[in-house]
Formats: sequence, structure tokens, C-alpha cells
Amino acid sequence: MTYVLATPAAASPPADPIDMLTRCEQVTLLEHTATQGRLEISGLDAFFAVGDLGLCVGIDLDVDDFPPWWLEQTTLWLASTLDAADDAISQIEGRWMIWRRYERSVSASDLDDSIERHIALARYLGETCPAADRE
Repeated sequence: MTYVLATPAAASPPADPIDMLTRCEQVTLLEHTATQGRLEISGLDAFFAVGDLGLCVGIDLDVDDFPPWWLEQTTLWLASTLDAADDAISQIEGRWMIWRRYERSVSASDLDDSIERHIALARYLGETCPAADRE
């Protein structure tokens, strides 16, 4: 009897996240380094950062000011939504952004689909955000 030991196929290296971003139909790369940069996504300003845990993309909410309760309510809503587990709101360069983390192993088509949902969420939050003076 002869035994043949199968060796596992070598894992292909993860796709370059910046290259994957530029393949998304609605993304325009404006400037970048190896780990971060600026984008335009469907006419919205955006930033990205690449790290050990994946790719993070932040899309500008296009809001200037809002009542404090809105930020608290929105972040609690994101935290309670399983689909938004990798979403967060933060401020960068004085602008409020909705961030989403994408796994390093995400396929180009899944990234493109998720970016579409990310854009929809950014627009929804920006359009429904009350002005600070309407508390």
C-alpha cells in the first residue's frame, strides 16, 4: 500500500487593499501613502487606513454641528445593530465621518457591494441629522 501525503496549497497573499479600493466603481483615489490616504466616494470626501486587522474607510457625513443626543443615539443604534458591528463615528480634521472596517480577506465584489451600503448609510445619517439649534 502506498500513501501520498498531500501538501496544502500555498495561501495566496491577500489582495492589496488600495488596489481593491480603486477597482470599486464609485471610488476615486486622491492621494495616499502605503497605509492611508484620501478618497472621493460618490462625490463624498473620504479617508482610508490599512492595518493588521484590515481596511478602514471613513466617509464624510457632511454635517457641521448637531445636538449631543444625536451622536449618542446614533452610536448606540450602530452598536446594537449586528450588521454595523464594524462601523463607528469619529471626527477627523474637524469633519464627522462614518467609518467601516473591512476584513483583509474581503473579495473585490464584496468590497464594492459593502461600499455601496456604506455610502447609503453616510447619506442617510447626514440627511437625517438635526441641526444643533433644533434641540
